[in-house]
Amino acid sequence: MNPTGAEISELDTARFGIRVARAADFDAVDVAPLVAWCREGGVRLLIARCPSSRPGAAHAMESAGGRLMDTLVYWSRDLERRPFEAAAGKRPVRPATAGDRSRLSEVARASFNGYYGHYHADPRLDPAAATEGYADWALRLLAGSGPDSTVLLAEEEGRPMGFGVFVQREGQACDFLLAGVDPAAQGGGLYRAILSGGMEWATAAGCRRIYSSTPITNLGVQKVWARLGMELSDAVYTFHLWL
Repeated sequence: MNPTGAEISELDTARFGIRVARAADFDAVDVAPLVAWCREGGVRLLIARCPSSRPGAAHAMESAGGRLMDTLVYWSRDLERRPFEAAAGKRPVRPATAGDRSRLSEVARASFNGYYGHYHADPRLDPAAATEGYADWALRLLAGSGPDSTVLLAEEEGRPMGFGVFVQREGQACDFLLAGVDPAAQGGGLYRAILSGGMEWATAAGCRRIYSSTPITNLGVQKVWARLGMELSDAVYTFHLWL
């Protein structure tokens, strides 16, 4: 950690073959020292996020050469004030096991191919490496799952076609961290079933709130979130600054 709050991202550095750093929650006064720290450390790419409520921070990053890659919107549901009740006849989901690793990787790779997050939005990054990053992330989450997390799978004819990762955080909150549905099965209700199962899991785990984020252009999942009682709560800008 350094005084600007930025850190070298070892995963991004290994994935893209360049030195990558990340910074979050910066303000306008942080941009100049942040850029100086990156230059001193040989950083080639800075991935920086700031709340959309700080236009001054966004303008300062633009003035430094940063380019807006996406706007993340955050949605949440208060499970204490609005308890979740599973609908009758919903499609079943099950926890993933180590034996699902290969298929989980395939689903993640297929569902995130050409995804419009900040990695794929940057023409200077290898899109294949960006897609592979999501597959790798899904496998790392599966390997690290424990009592405070779960990876749920939705199947068609006994074959996993969608997944969702739910992690219990401090403060009795549940993070719907990552999800994907094979393009061949999209539109069939699998994503809704996964989120419903995750809300059930979060409720049983004693979570009072479930939240998630996605690029603002990802309208399909936001429609599902709205139907399942989640509400828009925040927005964050993602910038890429090449040095």
